[in-house]
Amino acid sequence: EVLAAIEARLSAGDYGRALVLAESALDQHPDHPTLARSADTCRGELYKRYLERLGAADHVPRVAMQSGALTGLTLDHRAGFLLSCVDGDSTVEEIIDVSAMPKLEAVRVLYELLQEGVIEMTARR
Repeated sequence: EVLAAIEARLSAGDYGRALVLAESALDQHPDHPTLARSADTCRGELYKRYLERLGAADHVPRVAMQSGALTGLTLDHRAGFLLSCVDGDSTVEEIIDVSAMPKLEAVRVLYELLQEGVIEMTARR
């Protein structure tokens, strides 16, 4: 029944909810190969979607706010760390690599920073 719900979400392109279902089911059945494949598929699709919204892996994030405005932000430790890696020269891919965070989590946080106007994206020169 859970597999059917996951498949329905995957078919609808609802990878976020499918991932939640798959990860929840994996907590109870950690060695289930179909659940593991479904979760991996979801992570891959979500990663691609976030990356598309950022532009591309070779795009360069730059801080878009004045330093005074940055100090007033309430950022969690992941967002703060990723923001500290934004140097105006490193690409999205390079920042994800040095972050040592799961790729999906890192790209999601970068996207949130973009949505909040903290960073902006430029094509690499």
